[in-house]
Amino acid sequence: MAKTTTMFIEHIINGFHFFLSLLLFVLIITGFQLIDLNTIQSFIMNGGLISHFIFLLPTIYTLGLLIDNVVDDKIFDRQEKKLRNKYITDQSQSGRKLIMLTKDDNQRRQLDYIRTKIRITRTASFNFGVLTSLSVLFTIIHLRGFLDGQVLLVVVLEVIVGGLLTYLAYWSWKSNTKTYCKRVVDGFKLLELKHHQQEPAQIAAEDETDNYNFFNA
Repeated sequence: MAKTTTMFIEHIINGFHFFLSLLLFVLIITGFQLIDLNTIQSFIMNGGLISHFIFLLPTIYTLGLLIDNVVDDKIFDRQEKKLRNKYITDQSQSGRKLIMLTKDDNQRRQLDYIRTKIRITRTASFNFGVLTSLSVLFTIIHLRGFLDGQVLLVVVLEVIVGGLLTYLAYWSWKSNTKTYCKRVVDGFKLLELKHHQQEPAQIAAEDETDNYNFFNA
């Protein structure tokens, strides 16, 4: 149940970011002259924003699911494989296999938590990049007449803030992926160590059983 809830929240977060990108894209095409600011203010004050957000949750969730799959399979797949091959030299090792072999709930929760951070930051880095690009376009196309010569300053600020958010999300994804791979490798090393420690005790137990059977034959 907890894992399902976590996945739902992941897709809502990623879907909301992508929904903002779609909304900004529509505004770039149509402009915002058709939007009545007084109507929007009244809409927000009367609680319409919250009710419509709840109404849009299924759409936002679906968008999050779709964009996460696209980013994972089409954009970050090669980089993620490169990182995994760098830190996990034994290709037979994986987080899922480690969880199945150890049957350790604490290990599973830790790996699941890292995977959650990987998915959120991976898609966020893409969404932040798209949002930054669209924000710059929107400013140049539609806000030039309202900024009184401050367009360049606003664009520079958008690029700096958006670029920083994109970089931080990408850096977090890379760092979390490295941590995940190292946890998997360390987990298998610990599992192998426990296996070697159990072997002498198992052999001694078998010898004791054989001696018992010999003297009682």
